[in-house]
Amino acid sequence: MFSPSIILHFSLLCLCLAFNLVFVTSNLCHEDEYHALLHLKESFSFFKRANTYYPITTNNTRSWKRGSDCCEWDGITCHPLTHHVIALDLYNNGIVGTINSNSYLFQLGQLQRLNLSWNDFSSSNISYIFGQFHILKHLDLSYSYFSGKVPFEISQLTRLTSLDLSGNDLEFSNVKLIISNLTKLKLLGLSGIKLETSHIFQTISNLSSLSYLNLEGCNLQGEFPTSILNLPHLKQLNLGYNDAINFHFPSLYNWSSPLESLTLSYSNFSSNIPSFFARFKHLKSLYLQSTNLRGTFPTWVWNISEKIDLSHNELTGSLPSTMNISKLSSLTTLYLGKNMLDGEVPAWLFSLKSLDTINLSFNNFRGSVSLYQVFSNLPKLRSLFLSNSGLSVTITNGPVNSSVISTLANSLQNLGLSNTSIHGEFPKWLQQLIRESSINLLDLSSNSLTGVLENLPWGTLNYIEISNNKLTGRLPIISSPNTQFFLAANNNFTGPIDSSICNLTSLWVLDLSNNNLSGDFPHCLGSLSNGLNLLNLGSNNIHGTLPITFSKCDSLRYLDLSSNRLQGKLPRSLARCTNLQAINLKSNKLKDEFPYWLHTLPFIRLLDLSSNSFHGHINTVSGFHPYPALQILDLSSNNFSGKIPTTYINKFQAMTRITEHHGFPQYMESDVPMLWPYYSIMLTFKGVQLPYEKIIETLSFFDLSNNAFEGEIPEYVGQLIAIQGLNLSHNRLTGHLPPSIGLLSSLDSLDLSSNMLSGSIPHELVSLTFLEVFNVSENQLEGSIPQGNNFDTFSSDSYKGNLALCGKPLPDCGRNSMPFVNNDEDDSEDHGSILKVWETIVMGFCSGIVVGMAWGYYMFSVGKPYWFIKLTDKMEFALLDYSSNLVYRRGRSASTRRNTN
Repeated sequence: MFSPSIILHFSLLCLCLAFNLVFVTSNLCHEDEYHALLHLKESFSFFKRANTYYPITTNNTRSWKRGSDCCEWDGITCHPLTHHVIALDLYNNGIVGTINSNSYLFQLGQLQRLNLSWNDFSSSNISYIFGQFHILKHLDLSYSYFSGKVPFEISQLTRLTSLDLSGNDLEFSNVKLIISNLTKLKLLGLSGIKLETSHIFQTISNLSSLSYLNLEGCNLQGEFPTSILNLPHLKQLNLGYNDAINFHFPSLYNWSSPLESLTLSYSNFSSNIPSFFARFKHLKSLYLQSTNLRGTFPTWVWNISEKIDLSHNELTGSLPSTMNISKLSSLTTLYLGKNMLDGEVPAWLFSLKSLDTINLSFNNFRGSVSLYQVFSNLPKLRSLFLSNSGLSVTITNGPVNSSVISTLANSLQNLGLSNTSIHGEFPKWLQQLIRESSINLLDLSSNSLTGVLENLPWGTLNYIEISNNKLTGRLPIISSPNTQFFLAANNNFTGPIDSSICNLTSLWVLDLSNNNLSGDFPHCLGSLSNGLNLLNLGSNNIHGTLPITFSKCDSLRYLDLSSNRLQGKLPRSLARCTNLQAINLKSNKLKDEFPYWLHTLPFIRLLDLSSNSFHGHINTVSGFHPYPALQILDLSSNNFSGKIPTTYINKFQAMTRITEHHGFPQYMESDVPMLWPYYSIMLTFKGVQLPYEKIIETLSFFDLSNNAFEGEIPEYVGQLIAIQGLNLSHNRLTGHLPPSIGLLSSLDSLDLSSNMLSGSIPHELVSLTFLEVFNVSENQLEGSIPQGNNFDTFSSDSYKGNLALCGKPLPDCGRNSMPFVNNDEDDSEDHGSILKVWETIVMGFCSGIVVGMAWGYYMFSVGKPYWFIKLTDKMEFALLDYSSNLVYRRGRSASTRRNTN
């Protein structure tokens, strides 16, 4: 039995404990931290990020509500006893804001874990982060737009076990002093930060607890020290995007490294390196994308048990026809795209049940693959890329197992089957799969698919490409507001563009070109999406006017509405689209003056207004450098008049300097961060219309043909030294050819035909050694044709219609002769021509006598013969004078040839 005093004391203790428990459970969150978190939330704004490259944004702060316990909020972890906030996780919350020294964040002094990664802190200085967090163990600030120097104070956070500063605009003043004191680090991420190679390698070699190291894109150079591979716990190493590192593994190296994942993508290897990868006994993942690997596909690759990436190399050979698949039972990822592999794809590859990603695109395989069979064998498949692999993909149209569809619908995310010889009607089961799955990317372009897709459900698709098929009917309606890429060009879609297109407020790329679409231009496209980068509705039958207001076009780079039936004027609001690089409005019915107000666009490189009804003079502009980046200007086939705009020619900066690109040619392309078609255009170049599917960055072109320009060709045209094509034909230009044209050293094509140019052809043009097309026909040029270089290759068609030109390829210039174009005929043809002239004259004269006698009888009968006789005298004199001159000229021409021969 317990004494009464013991019972009393025990009761009081229980009462106190109960009271404390009630007090604590009702006040878990510390009031100062509660208010600090609320104020922190209020200092931020939020955006929604949902696209192919970033995970879908989740906003943890939505649960941060007044009157509730902050320890229960999303992203918050409290200590189980003290109830202080010890962890703050705001990863990918769409935060936009700044962090400064007064931020409420620093009132959370008990933090042990802080994750602010994948947000936008607007270049906040990183030095503010470390003042208060003395017991911090985990710090992740990656990819959140921090800037500045990494402060020395970070070296005092000796409890840190993980530090990730990747993807920010940061620099170390002394990486050795800062990192070497963090001896407990297990995870270190410094991707994208420029580092001093010798210091960082020496420092890391002493971090014995390190298990994860990411130095991707750190501008590292020199020899990679194998001592890092001796770190006893290092399992993951990423050295990708450091193409100046040299790797040399000695033959006597101790290969007991625990390394499980190695990433060396976008690095360079010496030829003997690949065989050493086989000696990493514990390696599960190997990423060697774009590492200049050459030679036969290595057999040691199949010792990697989980993830293999050898894409974007120059590997040859074929995959083994047989394989012990038991050792590949854990293989989940296989990237072999963009090599030169050939042969048939073995059946065992599609029987690896754990595979979730296969990429065989852009190879030279042969044979066929049943898509339904692949889906049936690989229940975990997330991504399948067979585009341009050489394989033919067959799609069954018959009944399918519903369990296969339902199983795959839970996993499938990406399907790339471009140019895989798929033909026939779009199968119903595939439509069902798209409807039921959360598929993100669908590429079925460049096949022979037929059928109508109007009612196809597109689910949550982010990227849709069905271009270059034979699809018909109305354009399919896209229901997902998250769709960012919709490409349906080169099909047979008809009818108007449905108004639902206006709901795609996340669009980056819209390409519906080369169809038979009709109806009015959807005005909502002028304010559809702030992210819209490319809009191409070219080669359809769309009519109506353009929207007056382009309000959401900050990101618009490429606008192609060519070959439609658009009318009216250009909206002045296009000048707000300050990032435009290409405008193609060719072949419409637009009627306006020259859009001088577009010259303020700083990046415009291509402007094609040809084959419209633009009119008037091109007046002088006030801008200091109008169109500073313009390389291609096509104003042909309009109604422009007046003089050629000297002010523009004098200030086209991009046309007045030659930019050289070394290595592979560079092309004008969209800024969309994925594989995307280059800008394209149709140009009348070298005398014919040529499609430019890729516009090389050095191409420069100036076309004012088929207008009513008059006056002389300005001397300033010689400043456009970068242009390859100059076309001023079919205008009313007069005066001499300026010798300054000889300065256009890059010129391939020069067309000045069908004007009223006079004088001689300047000898300076002989220096144009790249000139392949030269046309000055139908002018009034005279004198001898320059000889030498490419001028020895031009045919007589280049000069026809200039009656006073002579010299090769026309007849030589005689001392006292008058050379003419038609001197290629022989003497008999000359005599025949003269006889034909006289036959015409005699026939006309005889007919005139008969008609004249009848009219004469009438006129005498009415008593008014005088004026008639005077008129006939003048007509007769004129006829005889013309005929005698014609005969004299032809006779002199023939005589000249006989004398020279």
